[in-house]
Amino acid sequence: MKKWLERSFFMRFITFHSIASKMVLACLLIGTALVFFLAESMAKGFDKTEEEFIKDRLVSDINYIRDLIGPGEWNLKDGGLYLGDKLIGDGTEEHAFLAPFRDHEKKTRTFSYTFVRTGDEGLKYVEKENGMGYQEGHYIRAAGSTRRPDGTSIVGTYIDKKVADILDSTGEYSGEANVEGNYVFCLYKLLRDEAGNSVGIIVVGRNVSELRENAEIVGSKFLKFIILSVLLACVILIVFLGLWLRSVNRIRMRLAEVADGHLPEQPLRITSRDELGQVTDSINKMVESLREKERLGAELSVATKIQSNMLPKNFPDTENYRLWAYMHPAKEVGGDFYDFFEIGEDRLGIAIGDVSGKGVPAALFMVVAKTIIRDQSMQNISLENVFNHTNWLLCEGNDDNLFVTAWLGILDLKTGMLDYVNAGHNAPVVVQNGAARFLKGRHHFPLAGLPNIKYAHESVQLSEGDKLLLYTDGVTEAVTPSDELYGDYRLLDFAKKNFGMEPKDFVLGLKDNVKNFATGAPQFDDITMLALEFKKQK
Repeated sequence: MKKWLERSFFMRFITFHSIASKMVLACLLIGTALVFFLAESMAKGFDKTEEEFIKDRLVSDINYIRDLIGPGEWNLKDGGLYLGDKLIGDGTEEHAFLAPFRDHEKKTRTFSYTFVRTGDEGLKYVEKENGMGYQEGHYIRAAGSTRRPDGTSIVGTYIDKKVADILDSTGEYSGEANVEGNYVFCLYKLLRDEAGNSVGIIVVGRNVSELRENAEIVGSKFLKFIILSVLLACVILIVFLGLWLRSVNRIRMRLAEVADGHLPEQPLRITSRDELGQVTDSINKMVESLREKERLGAELSVATKIQSNMLPKNFPDTENYRLWAYMHPAKEVGGDFYDFFEIGEDRLGIAIGDVSGKGVPAALFMVVAKTIIRDQSMQNISLENVFNHTNWLLCEGNDDNLFVTAWLGILDLKTGMLDYVNAGHNAPVVVQNGAARFLKGRHHFPLAGLPNIKYAHESVQLSEGDKLLLYTDGVTEAVTPSDELYGDYRLLDFAKKNFGMEPKDFVLGLKDNVKNFATGAPQFDDITMLALEFKKQK
């Protein structure tokens, strides 16, 4: 049940153990925050944009009025305001052209009127019923749609001097105004002739509450549009995230299978050319590589077992001699070997070898070399001919140019005489009368190097209690992390101090001594040792 909960996408989603649930939650939170942010920004900015929105509407009204009147340029002639050749008004009811302004107000519910520029003579301060008043300016109403509450026309009244001065200075003025008892938002535009001289003013205005209501409607629609857009974007993002996370989950499941040790035969298929597709290709290549390594590992396991079985494991302890051997490859299989065998009743053969290279090729060549050396040694021929024949046979078909350093000795158990031949191998250590030394002698060319090499043997007399150590260069060439060699000196020193040990204890003690010296540095070469103790003659 626990495993199902761990694997179930639904359970991982609702418990927020899935990246999908976290990303969906993040989208919702971001979307909600964005909506609130936009709403707050619009609420703060609405007061600023409302006036701009209203002014834009009123500018449109001005252009519409001009289209209703007709073509031409504004100009001042005989005290009257003209648009082209059309008289708009001169401040008198008689000459006021009211039709386009009333038509405009009927269609748009926007009042409008014009002023014509006058002189400064006769301007006065106007008192109002509410105690407020204003100073008349040098513009007089020429025509428009606005009337007093009693229905009378306001043509012939003057503009406020403050507004007139602002318009002369800036060319435009806007704001709320009390027009005959109604609060309206007005836009004043200065009218100029072709020479750039001011000739009049056009004013449009709308009821403030109505304009604000329209602005709020537009703002509300815009806000709804923003909210729906954000929500739609979140939905689309969640859908795409779902598709993407489905692929991510498939990748996760495949990696979980591989982590559990199962290597699927069918590749993972995700039709995507983005990073997920690249990850999928990498996973498929990794699985294929692991399958190949698994196959090679199985083959190496078999090869390791075969190699181990090829080396003798029953170490004799007779009344005349006893010995012990050890081999540890640097890889799964190695190129080192040791061997011992009795020849007839009175002779003992011991051998050790080191094939160039590592791994399976070296291990296979080792098996061949060991087999030939033992076979030739059993033929009751001289040591010289054992290596002569072995060398010739190994040179045949040696396409990989491998070679073997080897040492072979035959001990006469009756006399204690040890005959030996060395094909480029490390000199053995011999311990006699408590003194340890290297068994020096002629180093011939390694086996399988050249086909016509001639080998010769040498001899040494062993007495009761003498000991002999055969080893490969994996012992003397063991290194510390700082690349310091174990070397011949330490090997000889160990032999001098521990010559009293039995062969088994001596070999295992030397193995531990080398390991402690290397202090965790990787093993670069196979390590092989064989120790022989000659007890007494037959």
